[in-house]
Amino acid sequence: MALDLECYFDGGNQSDSRQYESVTLSVVSGTPKQWRMLEQEWVGKFTKHCIAFFHATEHKNRPDLMEDFACIAHEHTFRRSPFRHGLYPFSVTIPLADFIRARQVNAQVPQDAPDVLIREALYRCVEWGINRIGAREYHLIFDQSEPYRGYVWDFKHNPKARKEYPILERFTLTEADMRKWPGLQLADLFAFSHSNIKTQNKNRWHQMVMGIEQYSLTLPYEQLLSPVATVVEQRDYWKLPKRAATK
Repeated sequence: MALDLECYFDGGNQSDSRQYESVTLSVVSGTPKQWRMLEQEWVGKFTKHCIAFFHATEHKNRPDLMEDFACIAHEHTFRRSPFRHGLYPFSVTIPLADFIRARQVNAQVPQDAPDVLIREALYRCVEWGINRIGAREYHLIFDQSEPYRGYVWDFKHNPKARKEYPILERFTLTEADMRKWPGLQLADLFAFSHSNIKTQNKNRWHQMVMGIEQYSLTLPYEQLLSPVATVVEQRDYWKLPKRAATK
């Protein structure tokens, strides 16, 4: 039976090398039933910790709180058997100094790091939806304070892109306030953890998050230097809007 897939996207850090060493995009995907089960437990912790919503940046120095939410994340992403999967978290990280160096060497490298991040994350969502659950519709939810929804909107509304990838017709895009969406808050937990490994890796909650069964990818300089030829061709052929270059 075909199911809908809900995918929540949230970024860690901004793509600005003057402020950050790396930028991360995390996405967590699951069926509506899986998300409703998580949301009940997630929101249930708000009263215990006297918070209105979870945000890793704000709560990183409250270890009991962070560990509680890391436990919920673990419980709902754990693969219970080869045929029963929990939520699927994926994170992709770009070291910004490597990205800028690659762009200076090869003019085919995209000007903006978010372009690379969203393509990789979106591919993983669709791959999971097709291969694991036979997804019928893809509901993509983005943090309203971040740029990633705009990239997918450009893909979806580009006639050439839709002709090449008919699955874009099955995407619905939502830009939301993360304070009201537990799915975005869970994605935030993963994004913050991956983009702040150096400063948070001694904390028990961080070790719990990084120990969760998940899929993560850090793009090395060599890979950034050689973008996939198909992506380069599509960018030129589709004539997508240009974005501000990563600094």
